[in-house]
Amino acid sequence: MGVAGYRVSPKLPDRLLAELPTSDDLTREFPLMALIKLRLEIEQQLRTLAASHGIFGRSAGIGPMLQALQTEGVLPQSAQAFRATLRVLNDAVHGIDVAPDAATEAVVAGSRFLDDLRRLVAR
Repeated sequence: MGVAGYRVSPKLPDRLLAELPTSDDLTREFPLMALIKLRLEIEQQLRTLAASHGIFGRSAGIGPMLQALQTEGVLPQSAQAFRATLRVLNDAVHGIDVAPDAATEAVVAGSRFLDDLRRLVAR
């Protein structure tokens, strides 16, 4: 196979630019993706913790798992702050825009809770 020549261009053609997300799109969506990932990781750890205590099957949501684990006295103290920000994580999962300060608060509380859950699961 041969190549007659090529040209590197610092600018994409307009027809391709129209198909790509803008920097504004990425700026808005990146925090949502981080929140979605965090929520999924928390749900997975909750599911593992609940299963280790004989609570629920695979179809239980975060709310019922939190309630059942609280009743069992298994949740770490960070669960309280996490519950306060759960709505933000759920909004992100459903594609609802989240205020930047609320997203930051949810990441802090959710990350702390996730770390605590991982320690509990590892025991």
